[in-house]
Amino acid sequence: MIRKTYQTDLSDAEWTCIENYLPAAKVGGRPKIHGTREILDAIFYVLRSGCAWRLLPHDLERPGRPSTTTSESGVWRALGRS
Repeated sequence: MIRKTYQTDLSDAEWTCIENYLPAAKVGGRPKIHGTREILDAIFYVLRSGCAWRLLPHDLERPGRPSTTTSESGVWRALGRS
């Protein structure tokens, strides 16, 4: 599956520069679920964005996600409160 890129993702040139400095996976260890580049992209996303709305991950966009709009009755509600 191909995902959309984020503004904070490493470019191919940046990845090439740092790839050789990262430790290799240990032999006999637990298999990796996520690649090292994907993990670094996630770390840089959190560091840069602070999870601002405009940088909300594309992968999380789905119907019913929290918003700062009004409720059904027209009254604004804080997240987690009814």
